Amino acid sequence: MALSNKLQISLITCNRAEKLEKTLATLADSDFAPCLEWIYDNASTDRTSEVCEAFASSFPNLNVKRRPKNIGGCANFMEALAAPVRNYKWVLCDDDHFDLNVSEELIGWINLGQYDVILSGSPGMTKEDLGYAGSIGDLVENGSRFHFISTFLPGLIFRHSLLDESCLEQGYDILHYLWPHMPLVEKFVREDRSVKVLGKPFVHRGYTQPDWVLDRSLFFCWCRSACVIPNGFRRESIIRQYFTNFFFLRSLFTLTKDLQNGYLSRSQLVYLIENLPQHLFILRLCLAYLLFYPKWLLNLNIRFSNSLVRAFRYIRREIPKVESSKKWNEISSINKQAGIVYE
Repeated sequence: MALSNKLQISLITCNRAEKLEKTLATLADSDFAPCLEWIYDNASTDRTSEVCEAFASSFPNLNVKRRPKNIGGCANFMEALAAPVRNYKWVLCDDDHFDLNVSEELIGWINLGQYDVILSGSPGMTKEDLGYAGSIGDLVENGSRFHFISTFLPGLIFRHSLLDESCLEQGYDILHYLWPHMPLVEKFVREDRSVKVLGKPFVHRGYTQPDWVLDRSLFFCWCRSACVIPNGFRRESIIRQYFTNFFFLRSLFTLTKDLQNGYLSRSQLVYLIENLPQHLFILRLCLAYLLFYPKWLLNLNIRFSNSLVRAFRYIRREIPKVESSKKWNEISSINKQAGIVYE
Protein backbone atom coordinates (compact mmCIF):
# COMPACT_ATOMS: atom_id res chain seq x y z
CA MET A 1 0.00 0.00 0.00
CA ALA A 2 1.29 3.47 -0.91
CA LEU A 3 2.58 5.65 1.90
CA SER A 4 0.08 8.38 0.95
CA ASN A 5 -2.75 6.00 1.81
CA LYS A 6 -1.48 5.75 5.39
CA LEU A 7 -0.12 9.22 6.15
CA GLN A 8 -1.52 12.68 5.58
CA ILE A 9 0.75 15.70 6.03
CA SER A 10 -0.65 19.15 6.62
CA LEU A 11 1.51 22.26 6.75
CA ILE A 12 0.65 25.54 8.46
CA THR A 13 2.11 28.84 7.33
CA CYS A 14 1.79 32.60 7.61
CA ASN A 15 3.99 35.29 6.04
CA ARG A 16 7.17 33.23 5.90
CA ALA A 17 7.43 32.62 2.18
CA GLU A 18 11.21 32.18 2.12
CA LYS A 19 11.17 29.55 4.86
CA LEU A 20 8.13 27.85 3.32
CA GLU A 21 9.98 27.66 0.01
CA LYS A 22 12.94 25.86 1.60
CA THR A 23 10.67 23.46 3.50
CA LEU A 24 8.65 22.57 0.39
CA ALA A 25 11.84 22.10 -1.64
CA THR A 26 13.07 19.54 0.89
CA LEU A 27 9.76 17.68 1.04
CA ALA A 28 9.42 17.69 -2.75
CA ASP A 29 12.70 15.79 -2.99
CA SER A 30 11.57 13.13 -0.50
CA ASP A 31 9.32 10.08 -0.35
CA PHE A 32 6.80 12.16 1.59
CA ALA A 33 5.82 14.38 -1.38
CA PRO A 34 2.59 12.45 -2.18
CA CYS A 35 1.58 12.69 1.51
CA LEU A 36 1.46 16.50 1.63
CA GLU A 37 -2.21 17.15 0.98
CA TRP A 38 -2.94 20.48 2.67
CA ILE A 39 -1.26 23.82 3.22
CA TYR A 40 -3.16 26.08 5.61
CA ASP A 41 -2.26 29.66 4.74
CA ASN A 42 -3.25 32.00 7.55
CA ALA A 43 -3.99 35.11 5.45
CA SER A 44 -0.40 35.67 4.33
CA THR A 45 0.38 38.99 2.65
CA ASP A 46 3.80 38.08 1.24
CA ARG A 47 4.78 35.69 -1.58
CA THR A 48 3.22 32.64 0.07
CA SER A 49 0.59 32.19 -2.67
CA GLU A 50 3.26 32.35 -5.37
CA VAL A 51 5.41 29.78 -3.55
CA CYS A 52 2.48 27.38 -3.22
CA GLU A 53 1.66 27.72 -6.93
CA ALA A 54 5.30 27.16 -7.90
CA PHE A 55 5.40 23.85 -6.02
CA ALA A 56 1.94 22.61 -7.03
CA SER A 57 3.36 20.22 -9.63
CA SER A 58 5.78 18.70 -7.09
CA PHE A 59 2.97 17.51 -4.81
CA PRO A 60 0.32 15.52 -6.72
CA ASN A 61 -2.27 15.62 -3.91
CA LEU A 62 -1.73 19.18 -2.71
CA ASN A 63 -4.56 21.53 -1.76
CA VAL A 64 -4.10 25.04 -0.41
CA LYS A 65 -6.60 26.60 1.98
CA ARG A 66 -6.15 30.35 2.31
CA ARG A 67 -7.79 32.28 5.10
CA PRO A 68 -9.23 35.70 4.18
CA LYS A 69 -8.31 36.88 7.69
CA ASN A 70 -5.66 35.80 10.17
CA ILE A 71 -7.29 33.58 12.80
CA GLY A 72 -4.14 33.12 14.93
CA GLY A 73 -1.43 30.50 14.79
CA CYS A 74 -3.02 28.06 17.23
CA ALA A 75 -6.42 28.26 15.53
CA ASN A 76 -4.76 27.55 12.19
CA PHE A 77 -3.03 24.56 13.75
CA MET A 78 -6.30 23.26 15.23
CA GLU A 79 -7.97 23.44 11.83
CA ALA A 80 -5.15 21.40 10.33
CA LEU A 81 -5.29 18.97 13.24
CA ALA A 82 -9.05 18.38 13.03
CA ALA A 83 -9.25 17.67 9.29
CA PRO A 84 -10.15 13.97 8.78
CA VAL A 85 -7.52 11.58 7.42
CA ARG A 86 -7.17 7.88 6.69
CA ASN A 87 -4.73 6.72 9.38
CA TYR A 88 -1.73 8.76 10.56
CA LYS A 89 -1.75 12.55 10.88
CA TRP A 90 1.30 14.81 10.76
CA VAL A 91 1.15 18.61 11.04
CA LEU A 92 4.32 20.46 10.05
CA CYS A 93 5.38 24.09 10.29
CA ASP A 94 6.75 26.17 7.45
CA ASP A 95 10.26 26.46 8.88
CA ASP A 96 11.03 22.87 9.92
CA HIS A 97 14.25 21.13 8.93
CA PHE A 98 14.40 17.45 7.97
CA ASP A 99 17.09 14.80 8.09
CA LEU A 100 16.16 12.73 5.03
CA ASN A 101 18.72 10.09 6.03
CA VAL A 102 16.18 8.95 8.64
CA SER A 103 13.35 8.66 6.10
CA GLU A 104 13.68 4.90 5.68
CA GLU A 105 13.22 4.19 9.39
CA LEU A 106 10.27 6.57 9.70
CA ILE A 107 8.50 5.21 6.63
CA GLY A 108 9.03 1.66 7.88
CA TRP A 109 7.23 2.35 11.18
CA ILE A 110 4.39 4.19 9.44
CA ASN A 111 3.86 1.31 7.01
CA LEU A 112 3.95 -1.19 9.86
CA GLY A 113 1.14 0.69 11.61
CA GLN A 114 1.93 -0.93 14.95
CA TYR A 115 2.16 2.18 17.12
CA ASP A 116 -0.45 4.80 17.99
CA VAL A 117 2.16 7.55 18.23
CA ILE A 118 5.48 8.03 16.44
CA LEU A 119 7.82 10.70 17.78
CA SER A 120 9.96 11.95 14.93
CA GLY A 121 11.92 14.60 16.82
CA SER A 122 11.78 17.25 19.54
CA PRO A 123 14.23 19.66 21.22
CA GLY A 124 13.17 18.14 24.56
CA MET A 125 14.26 14.60 23.72
CA THR A 126 17.09 12.94 25.63
CA LYS A 127 19.40 10.09 24.63
CA GLU A 128 17.32 7.81 26.85
CA ASP A 129 14.19 8.58 24.81
CA LEU A 130 15.69 7.80 21.41
CA GLY A 131 14.81 4.38 20.02
CA TYR A 132 12.17 3.62 22.66
CA ALA A 133 9.29 1.34 21.66
CA GLY A 134 6.48 0.39 24.02
CA SER A 135 3.76 1.98 26.09
CA ILE A 136 3.67 5.68 26.84
CA GLY A 137 2.90 4.88 30.47
CA ASP A 138 6.17 2.99 30.86
CA LEU A 139 8.03 5.78 29.07
CA VAL A 140 6.66 8.34 31.53
CA GLU A 141 7.36 6.03 34.50
CA ASN A 142 10.98 5.85 33.39
CA GLY A 143 11.28 9.61 33.72
CA SER A 144 10.63 10.74 30.15
CA ARG A 145 9.14 14.22 29.79
CA PHE A 146 6.58 13.00 27.26
CA HIS A 147 4.21 15.97 27.60
CA PHE A 148 7.09 18.40 27.24
CA ILE A 149 8.50 16.53 24.24
CA SER A 150 5.09 16.47 22.56
CA THR A 151 4.71 20.24 22.69
CA PHE A 152 6.86 20.28 19.56
CA LEU A 153 3.97 19.87 17.13
CA PRO A 154 5.89 18.73 14.02
CA GLY A 155 7.53 15.91 15.96
CA LEU A 156 4.20 14.22 16.68
CA ILE A 157 2.76 11.68 14.25
CA PHE A 158 -0.35 9.99 15.61
CA ARG A 159 -3.27 7.75 14.72
CA HIS A 160 -5.96 10.26 13.83
CA SER A 161 -8.84 8.13 15.16
CA LEU A 162 -7.61 8.98 18.68
CA LEU A 163 -8.55 12.62 18.19
CA ASP A 164 -12.11 12.73 19.56
CA GLU A 165 -14.58 15.55 20.21
CA SER A 166 -13.41 15.95 23.80
CA CYS A 167 -9.83 16.64 22.68
CA LEU A 168 -11.05 19.20 20.16
CA GLU A 169 -13.41 20.91 22.60
CA GLN A 170 -10.77 21.22 25.31
CA GLY A 171 -8.20 22.24 22.70
CA TYR A 172 -10.32 25.18 21.61
CA ASP A 173 -10.95 26.10 25.26
CA ILE A 174 -7.21 26.61 25.79
CA LEU A 175 -6.55 27.86 22.27
CA HIS A 176 -4.75 31.05 23.26
CA TYR A 177 -2.41 29.25 25.68
CA LEU A 178 -0.11 28.02 22.86
CA TRP A 179 -0.53 24.25 23.29
CA PRO A 180 -4.11 23.39 22.22
CA HIS A 181 -3.10 19.80 21.50
CA MET A 182 -2.33 19.16 25.18
CA PRO A 183 -5.68 17.32 25.71
CA LEU A 184 -4.69 14.90 22.94
CA VAL A 185 -1.25 14.33 24.45
CA GLU A 186 -2.84 13.73 27.86
CA LYS A 187 -5.20 11.20 26.28
CA PHE A 188 -2.21 9.28 24.91
CA VAL A 189 -0.83 9.04 28.46
CA ARG A 190 -4.13 8.37 30.20
CA GLU A 191 -5.01 5.52 27.83
CA ASP A 192 -1.41 4.23 27.88
CA ARG A 193 -1.11 4.20 24.12
CA SER A 194 1.85 2.69 22.28
CA VAL A 195 4.69 4.87 21.06
CA LYS A 196 7.77 4.54 18.92
CA VAL A 197 10.57 7.10 19.24
CA LEU A 198 12.90 7.22 16.25
CA GLY A 199 16.50 6.25 16.92
CA LYS A 200 17.56 9.56 15.38
CA PRO A 201 15.38 12.67 14.99
CA PHE A 202 13.92 13.24 11.54
CA VAL A 203 12.43 16.69 12.06
CA HIS A 204 14.26 19.58 13.72
CA ARG A 205 12.86 22.85 15.00
CA GLY A 206 13.44 25.94 12.91
CA TYR A 207 11.38 28.26 15.09
CA THR A 208 13.03 31.33 16.61
CA GLN A 209 11.27 32.77 19.63
CA PRO A 210 10.28 36.43 19.09
CA ASP A 211 11.52 39.06 21.52
CA TRP A 212 8.06 39.79 22.89
CA VAL A 213 7.55 36.24 24.19
CA LEU A 214 8.65 36.19 27.84
CA ASP A 215 9.69 32.99 29.57
CA ARG A 216 7.23 33.75 32.35
CA SER A 217 4.44 34.18 29.82
CA LEU A 218 5.29 30.80 28.31
CA PHE A 219 5.35 29.29 31.77
CA PHE A 220 1.90 30.65 32.52
CA CYS A 221 0.59 29.21 29.24
CA TRP A 222 2.20 25.90 30.16
CA CYS A 223 0.43 25.92 33.55
CA ARG A 224 -2.88 26.79 31.94
CA SER A 225 -2.55 24.10 29.27
CA ALA A 226 -1.60 21.53 31.91
CA CYS A 227 -4.88 22.21 33.70
CA VAL A 228 -6.63 19.85 31.28
CA ILE A 229 -4.80 17.03 33.09
CA PRO A 230 -7.17 15.75 35.81
CA ASN A 231 -4.56 13.73 37.70
CA GLY A 232 -3.11 16.13 40.26
CA PHE A 233 0.19 14.32 40.75
CA ARG A 234 0.90 14.09 37.02
CA ARG A 235 -0.18 17.68 36.47
CA GLU A 236 2.21 18.99 39.12
CA SER A 237 5.03 16.87 37.73
CA ILE A 238 4.45 18.20 34.22
CA ILE A 239 4.35 21.79 35.42
CA ARG A 240 7.67 21.31 37.19
CA GLN A 241 9.17 19.98 33.96
CA TYR A 242 8.90 23.47 32.53
CA PHE A 243 9.91 25.10 35.80
CA THR A 244 13.34 23.49 35.58
CA ASN A 245 13.83 25.17 32.20
CA PHE A 246 17.18 27.02 32.17
CA PHE A 247 15.86 30.25 30.66
CA PHE A 248 12.83 30.38 32.91
CA LEU A 249 15.07 30.16 35.98
CA ARG A 250 17.13 33.05 34.73
CA SER A 251 14.04 35.11 33.94
CA LEU A 252 12.76 34.89 37.51
CA PHE A 253 15.05 37.77 38.42
CA THR A 254 12.72 40.24 36.77
CA LEU A 255 9.70 38.82 38.59
CA THR A 256 9.17 41.82 40.87
CA LYS A 257 9.54 44.22 37.96
CA ASP A 258 7.03 42.24 35.93
CA LEU A 259 4.54 42.26 38.78
CA GLN A 260 4.84 46.01 39.22
CA ASN A 261 4.60 46.74 35.48
CA GLY A 262 1.62 44.45 35.00
CA TYR A 263 3.32 41.98 32.65
CA LEU A 264 1.91 39.22 34.83
CA SER A 265 -1.84 39.54 35.14
CA ARG A 266 -3.66 38.61 38.34
CA SER A 267 -4.92 35.31 36.94
CA GLN A 268 -1.40 34.44 35.75
CA LEU A 269 -0.08 35.25 39.20
CA VAL A 270 -2.53 32.85 40.84
CA TYR A 271 -1.54 30.02 38.53
CA LEU A 272 2.11 30.62 39.27
CA ILE A 273 1.61 30.59 43.01
CA GLU A 274 -0.83 27.67 43.00
CA ASN A 275 1.64 25.50 41.12
CA LEU A 276 4.85 26.62 42.81
CA PRO A 277 5.06 25.92 46.55
CA GLN A 278 6.67 28.92 48.25
CA HIS A 279 9.63 26.99 49.64
CA LEU A 280 10.42 25.63 46.15
CA PHE A 281 9.90 29.08 44.67
CA ILE A 282 12.42 30.66 47.05
CA LEU A 283 14.90 27.81 46.60
CA ARG A 284 14.86 28.19 42.83
CA LEU A 285 15.30 31.93 43.08
CA CYS A 286 18.31 31.52 45.36
CA LEU A 287 19.84 28.89 43.09
CA ALA A 288 19.34 31.03 40.00
CA TYR A 289 20.78 34.07 41.74
CA LEU A 290 23.96 32.22 42.72
CA LEU A 291 24.26 30.70 39.26
CA PHE A 292 23.78 33.78 37.10
CA TYR A 293 24.91 36.69 39.26
CA PRO A 294 28.04 35.64 41.22
CA LYS A 295 29.42 39.18 41.07
CA TRP A 296 26.54 40.35 43.23
CA LEU A 297 27.19 37.92 46.06
CA LEU A 298 28.49 40.68 48.33
CA ASN A 299 25.17 42.46 48.45
CA LEU A 300 23.05 39.32 48.23
CA ASN A 301 21.34 39.93 51.57
CA ILE A 302 20.33 43.48 50.70
CA ARG A 303 19.20 43.41 47.08
CA PHE A 304 17.93 39.85 46.85
CA SER A 305 16.10 39.85 50.17
CA ASN A 306 14.41 43.15 49.40
CA SER A 307 13.32 41.83 46.02
CA LEU A 308 11.77 38.73 47.58
CA VAL A 309 10.00 40.75 50.25
CA ARG A 310 8.46 43.08 47.67
CA ALA A 311 7.38 40.16 45.48
CA PHE A 312 5.68 38.22 48.26
CA ARG A 313 4.01 41.32 49.69
CA TYR A 314 2.54 41.91 46.27
CA ILE A 315 1.44 38.28 46.01
CA ARG A 316 -0.28 38.26 49.40
CA ARG A 317 -2.06 41.49 48.54
CA GLU A 318 -3.24 40.44 45.08
CA ILE A 319 -4.36 36.83 45.54
CA PRO A 320 -7.47 37.68 47.63
CA LYS A 321 -8.52 40.16 44.96
CA VAL A 322 -8.15 37.56 42.22
CA GLU A 323 -9.98 34.79 44.03
CA SER A 324 -12.95 37.06 44.67
CA SER A 325 -13.06 38.54 41.19
CA LYS A 326 -15.93 37.85 38.81
CA LYS A 327 -13.55 36.87 35.99
CA TRP A 328 -11.79 34.29 38.12
CA ASN A 329 -15.12 32.74 39.12
CA GLU A 330 -16.12 32.55 35.46
CA ILE A 331 -12.86 30.76 34.61
CA SER A 332 -13.38 28.28 37.45
CA SER A 333 -16.97 27.63 36.34
CA ILE A 334 -15.90 26.98 32.74
CA ASN A 335 -13.23 24.54 33.93
CA LYS A 336 -15.75 22.60 36.01
CA GLN A 337 -18.15 22.38 33.08
CA ALA A 338 -15.33 21.04 30.92
CA GLY A 339 -14.63 18.33 33.48
CA ILE A 340 -11.32 19.80 34.62
CA VAL A 341 -10.91 18.74 38.24
CA TYR A 342 -8.27 20.22 40.53
CA GLU A 343 -7.18 17.49 42.94
